[in-house]
Amino acid sequence: MLQAAKKVEEDAGYVDVLINNTGIFMNNARSARRATDIKSFQEGLWKAGTSEDFTEALDVNIKAIYYTTVAFLGLLDAGNKRHSAPDVPTSQVITVSSYVGLSSHALGADELVNSLSYSSSKAAATHLGKTFASLLAPWKIRSNVIEPGYFPSGASLTRNGQYDVD
Repeated sequence: MLQAAKKVEEDAGYVDVLINNTGIFMNNARSARRATDIKSFQEGLWKAGTSEDFTEALDVNIKAIYYTTVAFLGLLDAGNKRHSAPDVPTSQVITVSSYVGLSSHALGADELVNSLSYSSSKAAATHLGKTFASLLAPWKIRSNVIEPGYFPSGASLTRNGQYDVD
């Protein structure tokens, strides 16, 4: 990420808006959601994916946001300084999270969400974006989070080309 920030610095010298839009859906726990007893529920969660799958979701959905934002802080500061009103924040970090990070119903109420790693990591992404808001305020860099709902995309297609709506 530091190489990307260096390239942007060489080419443009500043950044006004950084958009963190990343997401990976791992550990599909659909069978756990349909369990009728605790043993079946437990088995469904174990079969939902590997520890490596869970870690990959956290790496992509949280760590990438953190390290991208940190890598571009100097460029965001430069974006603020190039404007005529230096006390007015103009640079901004926008983190795209998900509405599933707002709910504890990752396996129950929402038919579209079957992944604890995805919903947990999106909750963390929301919190990270809000934390950046307070941490970056002294440098007049804004940080906001948007949490869209389900959106049919390539990421939500199943292997047979249908949207994963259960």
